[in-house]
Amino acid sequence: MSQGAGVTEIAAAFRVSRQTIYTWIDPEHKQFRRRFAQALEIGEELCEAWWLRVGRQAACGKRVIQQSTWIFNMKNRFGWRDKIDLGSATDRPLRIEKKVYVIEGQCERIPDDKED
Repeated sequence: MSQGAGVTEIAAAFRVSRQTIYTWIDPEHKQFRRRFAQALEIGEELCEAWWLRVGRQAACGKRVIQQSTWIFNMKNRFGWRDKIDLGSATDRPLRIEKKVYVIEGQCERIPDDKED
């Protein structure tokens, strides 16, 4: 994993399924392997560090990469997401002018998903 490999590649190296790997790291399962779980956790951090290094090298012009592929990889594998700026251009607080009044008995009951 220190070379950017993921759980699927680790499973393939052991000749087991991904589900077996997840079983081995699940403390609730009878086949739990504490040392393996700890090793996998460290491996996942090494994996992310490897990919961060690739991105940093590309940003410094030391490596050529497909930027969109790298970005999607980071989003999908490591939970990255785009920052959404909700501030205004002048960074003044937004004012809400509209007031909503809920009058008892005026709203229809919303049915549960289980009801027909």
